[in-house]
Amino acid sequence: MLKKASPESQIIRAMTNIAVMAQSSYTVYSFDRDVSEENKKLAVDIFEKFGASREVDEKYIDAMTALSGSGPAYLYTVIEALTYGGLLIGLPRDIAMEAVAHTFIGTAKLLLASKDHPAELKDMVVTPGGVTIEGIYELEDSRVRTAMMKAINAAYKKSKVIAEEIKKESEKVLED
Repeated sequence: MLKKASPESQIIRAMTNIAVMAQSSYTVYSFDRDVSEENKKLAVDIFEKFGASREVDEKYIDAMTALSGSGPAYLYTVIEALTYGGLLIGLPRDIAMEAVAHTFIGTAKLLLASKDHPAELKDMVVTPGGVTIEGIYELEDSRVRTAMMKAINAAYKKSKVIAEEIKKESEKVLED
């Protein structure tokens, strides 16, 4: 549709997230087949300044919008819940939130560095009859994983609806 409106344009589609404000975002992008190598390099150089980036097939951009673009909101919800859990057991707010934030940072760094499956890393923390298994049991009983998957699926569906609406509006404009 964009090519139809501007056949000479070189189109790069990208999706980042709010962590760009801390130069720690995850940006996915796709290139139109006509994008020059020079412009590809320039775009990647820009995206790398935002944080990590990765080229993906265009068909994955809407899914990445739901997962990585919206992901910070999901994680902030989890961070808030964990912080409230700390408050519930008597921790001061600043200590609880700092602990949760650093736990997220360390957990993400270990996941990327180890390349192990999250379940393997989780099992390194869970001990028989221990503290962690009690918490995991409650999370499983609350279906937290199902809730997260449903959130991503709902966001993906909404992303597709919005994309279709934009496409229809653009086609109308092009016809006029």
